[in-house]
Amino acid sequence: MSEREPSPDLLVSIVDEDHRLTPGTVFTFGRSEACTVCLDPVDRGISRLAGAIVYEQGGWWVVNRSETRTLTLVDSVGLSGLLAVVRPGFPPSKRAIDPGGMRILVKGSVWTHNLVCAHVDPLVQSSITQDRSSATTFRQLPNLTPARRLVLVALVSGYLRPHPWHDPNPLTYAEISEVTGVPKPAVMRRIETVRDQLREAGVPGLEVLDARRPLAEWLLSMRLIVEADLALLPERRR
Repeated sequence: MSEREPSPDLLVSIVDEDHRLTPGTVFTFGRSEACTVCLDPVDRGISRLAGAIVYEQGGWWVVNRSETRTLTLVDSVGLSGLLAVVRPGFPPSKRAIDPGGMRILVKGSVWTHNLVCAHVDPLVQSSITQDRSSATTFRQLPNLTPARRLVLVALVSGYLRPHPWHDPNPLTYAEISEVTGVPKPAVMRRIETVRDQLREAGVPGLEVLDARRPLAEWLLSMRLIVEADLALLPERRR
């Protein structure tokens, strides 16, 4: 008996409503009631046709269909970016949905709507990625002390939180101190020690005076800190 072929289907969740998409489906969202999902028919901060999810070239893509409003895409490690507006005569503004899934944030005048996209069977999911998706920083950076690991998790915690708490900005040293209970001078010392070690190892972009953002985004991009690591923060601050 042959092994089961992985399903290329995509699951799109909005609040408590799930939509299973199959190749050939065009899933649209926006203000218009003609869309597959009408986000809010009276919120003029949302384009009539804000965007679409389509299956092309063997994968799922998010396409911005608005000429006036960007879409915010949050990838599987917590990093976010804008999907540009469509321009007449130019190629579509689109991005492939990550194997680990993606969130689409559609900002309106009243509310920011959150569409969660997840592959029913991830088509490209290496064993390394699977391990890291549930790992803690300790397994990925065994030479980090628990004290340093704690402040680094706090540093990137905003990236890892789901909507509406998602904030793709590193915490300040004072905020890290408040979250962890570690005095600010100790927070600065621990983060700077890690930064110096990585610079010596050849990691680029950490030469700037305030390296919190490049450090945070490098750690996330390398999957050295993942959502499961939020459990390391004190209970009251998770």
